[in-house]
Amino acid sequence: MAEAMTLPNYPEDPNQPYGPPRQSYFGGGMAPGGPAFLPPETPLNQAYDDGTRAVRVLSGAGRRLGARVLDAIILTVGAFVVGGIGFGLGYAIDGDRHDPGPVAITIMVVFGVLAFAWLILYEPFFLWQRGATPGKLAVGIRVVRTADGRNWPSFGMSLWRYVFQFLIGLVPFGGLVDVLWLLWDRPLHQCLHDKVASTVVIRK
Repeated sequence: MAEAMTLPNYPEDPNQPYGPPRQSYFGGGMAPGGPAFLPPETPLNQAYDDGTRAVRVLSGAGRRLGARVLDAIILTVGAFVVGGIGFGLGYAIDGDRHDPGPVAITIMVVFGVLAFAWLILYEPFFLWQRGATPGKLAVGIRVVRTADGRNWPSFGMSLWRYVFQFLIGLVPFGGLVDVLWLLWDRPLHQCLHDKVASTVVIRK
């Protein structure tokens, strides 16, 4: 009679309910209750948060790129809309004059400032309030703190994360190195702006 095939006996692990144990990064120096971050290829059903510990699946590069493209479109359209409204109002007030008057100039300046604020505060505001920009929400990812894997970054953390992207972008090839860093960064798959803000991007 043929001998029955014996399957491997994997140790029972509440953090690994399906199949063989996966390599993961545990935040907090393996401290009890600290977060665990699983590689992007891990099935999303292995992520959970029971209130005492968060186990998250990290986002891959493809989702992050898709989110950035969507956000760039939203940012561009929003800035043009706000700026266009200001120009339109100014033209409506002083359209029959060769030079715009003080009221029209004031309106255009105000809306120009609003368009600039939209460009600067779009990402920090949404990360602070929702843990994700509209583009990130659309592709199913969020930004959380590395320390707990649960809470969204504060406004200060979110603003510093964005400002760092701007500053490193002023360095030749700096912006490219920043976003490509996640391709070889292990185990957290972070960009440089994630590292300076102590954040990770996870699937939701």
